[in-house]
Amino acid sequence: MSLNKKAPMRILYLLIAILLISQTSCKKDKEEASKKANQLSVGTSANDILSASKYDKIVLEIIAVNGFELDNSVLTSFKTFVESIANKPNGIEVKASTINSPGLAPYSINDIATFEEKARKEYNSDKQLAIFLFITEGSYSENNVLGLAYQNTSMAIMGGRIRELTGGIGQPSENLVLQTVLRHEIAHLMGLVNIGTPMQTYHQDEPHGHHCNDKNCLMYYAVETGGFLSNLVGSSNPPNLDVNCKADLKANGGK
Repeated sequence: MSLNKKAPMRILYLLIAILLISQTSCKKDKEEASKKANQLSVGTSANDILSASKYDKIVLEIIAVNGFELDNSVLTSFKTFVESIANKPNGIEVKASTINSPGLAPYSINDIATFEEKARKEYNSDKQLAIFLFITEGSYSENNVLGLAYQNTSMAIMGGRIRELTGGIGQPSENLVLQTVLRHEIAHLMGLVNIGTPMQTYHQDEPHGHHCNDKNCLMYYAVETGGFLSNLVGSSNPPNLDVNCKADLKANGGK
């Protein structure tokens, strides 16, 4: 008789265990799918970043090597730039942290992507789109590169290399260069030029990839390299997007 009384309870415990295992499995599957959605090619999420149709908020996760954290003025300027373009009614939330140097400089794109895989915590969820930014203490393997967008919601800034090239006599300020390169790279994630955001008028500088052919535009190819720095001397603001780039972004869901 005692065995018969215990049998229903054993069945109940078994059903609860199956339910918990199923819920855990579903949660892991959802997390893995969200992670993969942030590991696509640059430009894939252009409309998601620009419009409010799928995501109404951006979470910006910033990981900086100690000593290369963004100044508040740089971060405020960057947020203002993104808010002026992206339709995000619930705004931009910043989650910033610092780490000791991972000892990978000079960085390759594989080094950066591998680091992100281990360190990134924020991924797309519900109505929230996540963007990852890594600020390094060293240079890129191609020493002239100051920043790069390398996945659909991922970018890196070569903080150490920028510091080497700024702040001296005849050089622009470090903060101005950081603002400029940050804006350039996020605009690549937004699909410029012709990399997820269709051109309304042809203006791609094809010999230099997905960049604008207007030398005064933020999306001119040299902006993400050290060769452009002399253009910033004496200036207090980063270059603007030209009319063609602005038209492209607006047509793809931007403001």
